[in-house]
Order: sequence, then structure tokens, then C-alpha cells
Amino acid sequence: MAETTSDRVREIIARSGKSQREVAEDIGIDGPKLTKSLKGIRQFSSYELAAIAEMGNRTVEWLLTGAEPKRLAFAHRSALTPSETLDNAGREYAALVAQRHADAREMGFLPAPRVLPTPRRGGGYLVEAEYLAAAALDLLDSKLRRLEWAALVAAVERTFDIDVGVQKLDDGIDGLSLVDGDTRIIVVAPTDHSGRQRFTLAHELGHVLFGDGGQTVIEERLFHTKNRQESRADAFAASFLMPKGEILEELSGRSAAEGFLDLVWAFGVSPNSMCWRLLNLGLITDDQRAQLDSTSVSRVAASLGRLDEHRQRIEASLGHRAAARLSDAYIGAYLAGEIGAAPVSEVSGFPLQTIERLLQEVEYPDRWPNSDSGE
Repeated sequence: MAETTSDRVREIIARSGKSQREVAEDIGIDGPKLTKSLKGIRQFSSYELAAIAEMGNRTVEWLLTGAEPKRLAFAHRSALTPSETLDNAGREYAALVAQRHADAREMGFLPAPRVLPTPRRGGGYLVEAEYLAAAALDLLDSKLRRLEWAALVAAVERTFDIDVGVQKLDDGIDGLSLVDGDTRIIVVAPTDHSGRQRFTLAHELGHVLFGDGGQTVIEERLFHTKNRQESRADAFAASFLMPKGEILEELSGRSAAEGFLDLVWAFGVSPNSMCWRLLNLGLITDDQRAQLDSTSVSRVAASLGRLDEHRQRIEASLGHRAAARLSDAYIGAYLAGEIGAAPVSEVSGFPLQTIERLLQEVEYPDRWPNSDSGE
């Protein structure tokens, strides 16, 4: 006989070492209700399944189907780092987001993600990257020029239905990405190199849109990686973050060499990244690239009188961020009475007291307007 959801719940209860009554109390129902659900007389609610899955360190999908979680396949961006370190980097956070994503979808608080743009195949990786970046930019509702870090992350998350987190990763690792069915995750590390962080986000977005996966190690320098997928993701990041049309708008008739400092600041990238982008667009020579590449973001900010804004950018790039799309789904489930405060706190990073205050702040009218009376 095939194993049922009730059988898997019994397995979790047995491994917990608790009685059925204690488990019922833990998930917020009385003992008779749990007994009826275990006998198949009553269905488990979505919240009960989520709570039981959490208790057993399992997923709701496993409780319902018995399917084991898939092995998480990551696409990494980092400096030269041992592959075994890469394999573990960020895995705990990404696995949490993946599990909570599945639970939120099962509870009905996370809609199916939109279809991503279709990559072009053939013509070389630079052509593929430029084509996909243009398609991605067409979907974005913001220009990349002067789009600060928080707004850029929110735009990527909103436009492509990707859960984006900024979380501490192992030393030397800038970011990772995961695509598993409807689950799309990007994690980037906090850093005081705001331009590098911005490039990492776009690089990982390229991995997601191209459908890449697996563990890889790349060098930091733009367009100088040996692995084709990583080189393509670098090329995508450059085309996405520094669109040719916006570069020409920013230059406003000036040469790229004359407007170089303004370009670096407006697009929030490193001088190195901007140099290679301008060279590949044919807007500067290789001799000009070598000369312009000798500066730093701090010197650019000082030359433009923007050191205070530069400090603000660094502070923003050092902050942590929970996946906002997933956090919103869990807050919605909490306000609807489907789950308790603990899962919301885990996903959002907010203290339990903050979550519990949400219900107190929601105001309900004593009397609803009557549409027939025109009120």
C-alpha cells in the first residue's frame, strides 16, 4: 500500500519523541482533531502541514507527496576559492528560502512566477548575452542609470519573480543563484565594494535567465574567465547594468573619455567594469581603457564632490536583506491566520514582537459600506 500523508505525519511525530497530544498543542489544534486527521477523517490545514513539516525538518511537498527535496544546484560568482567551500556557501539560507517558497506556494500565498524571456542560442556568448540583456531591460520598469542599490534589488525581484537576499556568505564568495522549478533565488554577500555587489547581482540574474547551474569558480576581472557560462553571465551583467542607449544619453554628445567619471558614478559600477563595457562598445580605445582603469570609485566620487553619497552607497551595500517577495507572502499568511509568527520571523528577519504587532495595527471597520445605498 502506498504511503499517505498521514503515514508521513506519524513518522515525524515518532521521530519527535513527543506524544500526539503534545504535537497537537505545538501546532495549535486539539488532540481529537489531530487524531481525525491521522485517520483520514479530517484534512490537515495548510498551516498544520507547514508546522508539522517545520517540526520534522521536512517540506510540505514531502508530506503531501513523499518526494525528497531536490539537490540544490548553484551557480556561483567568486574569486578563486576551493570548490568544496563554494559548494557549501550560502546553502543553508538558500535551502531555507527554497523550502519556505514551496510552503508559501502550497498555502496559496505565492502565485506562480511569470515566464522569463527566452534566451537566444547561437552567434557566440557575447551576442547571446546582449540579446538577453536587452530582453530583460524591456521588462524592467526602471532605467539603470542612477538606480540605487535597494531600488535595483527590488526591481529585479519584482520584474523576474526572484527571491533576492543579501546575506553573509563564506569569505571570497560574492553570490550564488538557484533555479528549481518555480523557485528562483539569488543571494549576494554584503560588501564595502558597492559596484562589485551590483555586478554580482546582475551576473547571477544572467545565470537565472540563461538557466545555468552547477558549481564554478571565476576570476573577478570582466570578460577574462575561461568558463563559457561564466563569461556569458559577465557579458550579460555588463550589458544589463550599462545599456548602450543610457550610456549615450548620459554622455550627451561628449566622448566616453570626457564623460567617464560621470558614467562610473551614474551607473554605480567600478571603473574597470565601465572601461571594458566602453571598449566592447567601441567608444574608447584600448590605450584609453588602460589609462582610465587606473582610477578608483573613491577617486571618482571625490572628483565629482560626491564623497558623502559614496559613503551612503557603501553603507547600503553592507546591509543584510531578506527576500522581500517571500517575506510579503508569509506576512499575508500570518494576517490571514494561516500561520504563526515564528515562520514569518524566520523568513523576514523581523523580531517576533514586531510580527505580533502586525495584527494589532490592522484596523477593521465596524461597519462595511453598503454598495447598494451608495455609501
